[in-house]
Amino acid sequence: MVALQEALDELSGWLTLDTLLDLARRSSETYKDLAKTSTEHFLVTPVTALPTGKEQGKFLAIDVGGSNLRVGFVELAGESATCNPGNQRFQNADRAIKRSLDKSWPIGDHLKMDQPEDLFRWIGDCMAEVVRGAVNSNLIAADQEILLGVTFSFPMAQTELSEATLLPMGKGFAITTNLNLGQMLLAGYGHHCAAPDTEAQQNNPGQPSSSSSSDSSPISSHAPLPRIRVAAITNDTVATFVSLAYAVKAAPHSRTAMGLIVGTGTNATVPMKPENLHREKEIQLQHHDSIDKVVINTEWTIRGTDRPLEDLGIKTKWDRILDQNSDAPGFQPFEYMTSGRYLGEIVRLAFVDVISSEDSTAELPAVLHTKNAIPTRFLSEVVARADEVTLLSQLTERCPSREADHVNFWNPSRVQLLRDLARAVQQRSSALIAAACIGLLDCVGDITLTKESINGLHNAAYEELVIAYTGGTISHYPHWLADCQAWIDNLVAASASAPMKMVKLKEALDGGIVGAGVLAGMGSKISYLIPLNPAIFHGPPATAMQVHYFRWYAHPHVNFDAPGGGVDLHLPNLSALAQQKETDGDFWRGERRAERRRRRKEREARDKVWDEFHKMVAQGGKVEAELQTNGNIVPGSVVMSEKREEVDKYLQLISADQDEDIDEELGKQWWTYERALLASEGLE
Repeated sequence: MVALQEALDELSGWLTLDTLLDLARRSSETYKDLAKTSTEHFLVTPVTALPTGKEQGKFLAIDVGGSNLRVGFVELAGESATCNPGNQRFQNADRAIKRSLDKSWPIGDHLKMDQPEDLFRWIGDCMAEVVRGAVNSNLIAADQEILLGVTFSFPMAQTELSEATLLPMGKGFAITTNLNLGQMLLAGYGHHCAAPDTEAQQNNPGQPSSSSSSDSSPISSHAPLPRIRVAAITNDTVATFVSLAYAVKAAPHSRTAMGLIVGTGTNATVPMKPENLHREKEIQLQHHDSIDKVVINTEWTIRGTDRPLEDLGIKTKWDRILDQNSDAPGFQPFEYMTSGRYLGEIVRLAFVDVISSEDSTAELPAVLHTKNAIPTRFLSEVVARADEVTLLSQLTERCPSREADHVNFWNPSRVQLLRDLARAVQQRSSALIAAACIGLLDCVGDITLTKESINGLHNAAYEELVIAYTGGTISHYPHWLADCQAWIDNLVAASASAPMKMVKLKEALDGGIVGAGVLAGMGSKISYLIPLNPAIFHGPPATAMQVHYFRWYAHPHVNFDAPGGGVDLHLPNLSALAQQKETDGDFWRGERRAERRRRRKEREARDKVWDEFHKMVAQGGKVEAELQTNGNIVPGSVVMSEKREEVDKYLQLISADQDEDIDEELGKQWWTYERALLASEGLE
């Protein structure tokens, strides 16, 4: 069939390594440009550090998707249970993350269309059912505050990890008002924390408490449950990325570099340096000057990312028809060509076109003229798997011939035609995603595609870059994952980074629920936990100013009796201020200015001490300071890993008599650290 071959050539005939490598390079340049100039793409998230692999604890996690709600407990075992080296790098990953009491509920259409309070009360009821099970099984104590991690697969605006403003949701949800997601979740769950008599008073007298969805959600009629505190909120792509980043943190020469979703839609997330982003995005990051990288939501399907596809002539006439007939023409052109929601429709359009071109007298089944008559799930579960007899039967049933026809429209040749087109569309989808992944990794500097940038690469250490993936299309469509990995391997092998780089797709099982738990572990304290080695002063006998600086700066804020033998370094009044913030928003808004003025005066005094200290360093002596940070300094507690005797040792070394040379750069590290601490309180 001439028309069939022409269709196959248009869909996948361009698929060569050279063309795909060119596409990856062009995509990289497009991503760099959009990151710097667009406010629609490469959006910042509040995640400015990856998990250390040491996070521990039990956390309640929820994953709110377009169709289902999942709730469960995630227990993080910490670094001792993370991955082993070499080929066993993922062997112990499951032991690092334990899950319990997982439950799932379908989100009914009536909940999607009801008032927001009804939806979130139902979510709260489902959360309460899981928490009740945890209390009854002694997994948690009844008086224990539970930290909550939330994965929310809908648009939201965030400036802090624990807070989010809900934007119009889409995906069949009627909620369009801006809502505080954390507050809505707490309100939905909150009535389960009240005593039974209080709960009864809140409901109609004499009536039992009921949920918004009696057919699928639990009913609260028990003793009050533990209170919860929202520790982290994120979207599904970031959650997937973080979940696998935690599991493989300890694997040598391997790191999670990217998160990937290919399901109904597609998206990717990747860490980027703030200076490579649009100025407005930098401003969104508090204290961005002290942030090395921030996890970015690329939104790589939105208009503008498809420029290389246009330039290389990869778009087909069927892609353009699908785009024009979509709910949002021109909005997500890359998604229209790659994601599960649209693959079936591309196959239908191409099939109808080929049949019409080959046989103008052919009477197509009426259903084939209907948009989305061939869903991607049917392609994945039947067309790609069934034998010819079964597929012929299924197509005859799904797309019956017209009643006036005396001959069945479907025959072996047309069945094979549909199968060939579906295979070509699937191959194209996986290849386009592969090129986009490699282009994105080149954009952020994790690999190098161009030979012009090869200098120094031959001396670089070997590294395996892991792409954490999830989604129905990449996980379940036959051959999709294998094809994508094969193209990635070929692209990396042809790049300037070969042979020192390898890029592997690794499934983040249940990344939404696990990632929510990991982020809750990361954000479970007011700040990140940052191992810190205090400065060791080597030089002439310590001056009074030198001793004064170190003791005045550090010693008054050191708690040598911290849990676990650590040492807590607290900024004055910061913990109390943060606690007050949670309980009294008016105080935070109204009194914070006075608190900042007081802190500014303290900073000025501290600066004077630093000036004297810097002069002392410049006159003689050496400062050796190693600031080993695993995250960014944000308001709260900084935990130093040294034991009390080690800190005492460092304090004693202030007066050590040494004659080392001056190292002003190391001294400046303290200055940078000092400034970062002050900036964390809004004083810079």
